[in-house]
Amino acid sequence: FGSSRLLAAWCWPLEPASSPIAPARACGRRSAMAMFQQPLRPSGLVHAEFKAGRMDWDGKKVTADKRKGKVVLYTSEDEQLTHFQWIDREKNEVGLDLIVISDAYFEKIEKVKDGRVYLLRFTSSDKKLFFWMQEPKEEKDAENIKKFNEAVGAQIPDKKG
Repeated sequence: FGSSRLLAAWCWPLEPASSPIAPARACGRRSAMAMFQQPLRPSGLVHAEFKAGRMDWDGKKVTADKRKGKVVLYTSEDEQLTHFQWIDREKNEVGLDLIVISDAYFEKIEKVKDGRVYLLRFTSSDKKLFFWMQEPKEEKDAENIKKFNEAVGAQIPDKKG
């Protein structure tokens, strides 16, 4: 089988032959490209990026969101603002986009024994967001968190003993 025969097996007319866009859309080429989307990439300088899922917090208890995710910290080309994004890796969609101005930092929740849970804190507010690491190697967690925290440049307060 040549590739044209394979392609012809699922062709259907999308536009009339006289349409100026008919050649570009013939045989569902655009549909085929959508099936093989490239991962979402922010336009700008990426400072830190790692696989992590979101967690829901009701004020007392934290529960894991089962979706595969990714945390990205980058400075946008256009605005020159630093963005914190959580991207749903299954849908290839941005699920959370926050602008951080030297006020966000991650810290590990040591009390959790059945996973690798991190808290994103903000020095300028009481906002708290929980994430669970999805990177396969736990050894890289500290490196990823350090890279993130250094890139943001927040003054991490001393822990109250």
